[in-house]
Amino acid sequence: MSNPIMTKPWYDLLNKIDPPMVALLHCVPLRVVRVVATDEAFKVFRVEQLVLTSRDPHNPRGNWTTISTHASKVVGGAYALAVEAAIKAQGDLKHKLEQRVEKRRELVRL
Repeated sequence: MSNPIMTKPWYDLLNKIDPPMVALLHCVPLRVVRVVATDEAFKVFRVEQLVLTSRDPHNPRGNWTTISTHASKVVGGAYALAVEAAIKAQGDLKHKLEQRVEKRRELVRL
């Protein structure tokens, strides 16, 4: 069964990339973050975040912005660091959102 939210326009947006770059990982729970190999040698990796410019679920539009870049002289050597950075970006946002919710709860209690 297919996911009704993941339509072709969403797939196209998630996989929008310029050659020779390759998308290796997508993290979606809180925001869309991906790890991209920026060269064919797999020595440089970027962690990118999707910034939506359209809220239309049937015709999504957006741009990828770089959160961090990781490089190594060894093939694939910086991949683990890039994955850790992507996971950390998700965790940081989760913590920030939890703090906002707690502040709102405190305001409601007053």
